[in-house]
Amino acid sequence: MAEDIGIELHDKIKQAFDARCGKDSTLSHIKRKIENGTAAMEDTSVYARRMGELLRKSIESTTKPDDLPDGKMYFNIAQSILEPLLRGNYDDINAICAEVQSTLDAKKGIGLKPQKADFPAERMRAAIGGAAVKETAEHAIQVLGRTAENITGSFQTDYIKKNAEFRSKAGLSCYIERKDGFRCCNWCAGLAGRYRYPDEVPKDVYRRHDNCTCDVSYVSEKGRQNVHGKRWVNEQAKAQRIEYAAGVPKPMKLTRAEAQAFEREMSKIKTDNPETIVVKKDILSPEYRRHFNEFEENANVTSVMCREAREMLSRRTGTLFEDMAYIDSATGKCKIQKNYNVKQQVIPTKAMKTMVNNNPPYTIISIHNHPQSTVPSIDDLDSCYKHKYKYGVIACHDGNAFRYSVKGDFDKNYTDMLLDNVQMILYNKNKIKPEEYKEKLKNALKELSEQNIELEVFTWV
Repeated sequence: MAEDIGIELHDKIKQAFDARCGKDSTLSHIKRKIENGTAAMEDTSVYARRMGELLRKSIESTTKPDDLPDGKMYFNIAQSILEPLLRGNYDDINAICAEVQSTLDAKKGIGLKPQKADFPAERMRAAIGGAAVKETAEHAIQVLGRTAENITGSFQTDYIKKNAEFRSKAGLSCYIERKDGFRCCNWCAGLAGRYRYPDEVPKDVYRRHDNCTCDVSYVSEKGRQNVHGKRWVNEQAKAQRIEYAAGVPKPMKLTRAEAQAFEREMSKIKTDNPETIVVKKDILSPEYRRHFNEFEENANVTSVMCREAREMLSRRTGTLFEDMAYIDSATGKCKIQKNYNVKQQVIPTKAMKTMVNNNPPYTIISIHNHPQSTVPSIDDLDSCYKHKYKYGVIACHDGNAFRYSVKGDFDKNYTDMLLDNVQMILYNKNKIKPEEYKEKLKNALKELSEQNIELEVFTWV
C-alpha cells in the first residue's frame, strides 16, 4: 500500500514539475541559447540550479502530510518519489552539458566526446534515509524537497569535475571557474576564482551548501603538455607559426660578440628614449587628448588618464620598469604603483587591491606604460578578464597608445600569436604602403576580436 502511495505521489509531483519547467522563462532562455549556439558552460550551472529549485517547489506544493500513511515518510515512499525524479534530471542535465560542451569544442577544433558523470546513488540513498527518519511529515517533506534541489544542482558540478579530469588526462589545458552568487556567504566568496586543473584546484571548489547560488564551470583549451617544461602548446597556433615561419627569411648567423651587441641594441627602447619624446612632443596635445576623450565622456576621468600617461612617459624608468594606475571611471579616483619590474609578477598595493575589490565589475580603468613600446601582453589581457576591468590602456614611448578590453574567455596561446602579428605589422609600418598597412592591421585586429579581444591602436606622434 505504501509503495502504491509513493508511485502515486511521484506521478503527481512529476506532472507538476513538468508543467513548471515547460513555462519557466529561465529554462526556455537557456534552451534558446543552446539552439543558436551561444550558450556557455555557466548557463548549464544556472539550468541545473533552476531545475532543482522547480523540483523542490513541486515536491513541497504537491505532497501533503495527509497523503502519507500514519503521517510518516517511509523509506520506500521517499525512494519511489525521489529516485525516478533525480534520474530524469540527471539524464537531462548531463545531456544539456554535453550539448553545450560539444558546441564550444567545435569552435576550438576539439574532438573529445563529453563524459557522462556517475550517478550519485549512495548520496541519494543517504538523502532518502535522512528524510525517512524525520519525526513530522512536514519536516520530512521539506528535507526531501531541499535534498532534491541540492542533488539536482550537483549533477552539473559532477559533470564539470568528471570532464575536467578526463580532458586534463587527454592533454588539454583545463581551468575550473567558480563564481560567487548574489549575496553569497563568506565561505563561497573565499572559493570564487579561476584555477588551473588539477594543481591549483581547491578541494572544496565543487561543494555546495543549501540554497547555494554559485556557478561552477570549466574551460578547456586545445593543446598538449610539454613533459619537461610543463608548458601548454596550442596546436593550432603551432601550425600557424610553422606556416608563417616558412615564409620568413633565414636568420643571419652572428658570432657570440655580434649576438651580444645585437641583443643590447634590441633591448633599448625603440625610439631614442622617453625623455626625448616628451621634450619634443606635448603629451597633452589635442591629438593625444582626443583619443582619451573618445574613451570617456567624463572630462574629469579624461584629465586623470592624460595626467597619468604624461607622468609615466616623462619618467625615465629604463627597459625593465613600468608604472601602473587604476582609475575609477565614475569618480576619477586614482591609485598608482610606480616602478615595478615587468620581469616579475606584479603584486598590487593594498590600496589598489581594495579599489578593485570594492568597485562594481567593469568600472575600473587600468592604465600603464610599456617602455619597449610593445602591444598588450597576455598577462595584461588576463588581468583585464580576471578582474573585470572596464578596459585597459597602454601608453608607449614610441607614440602609440593601445586600448583593450576582454569580452570573454580566450585561447591564450593562439592570442599570443595574434598579438605577435600585430606587433610585427606596427614595426613594419614605414616599410609598407599605407593602404597595405591599414588592411593588414584591420585583419589582425579582427582576428583578435574573434578571440573576444577588442584592441584599438592610436598614434599621437
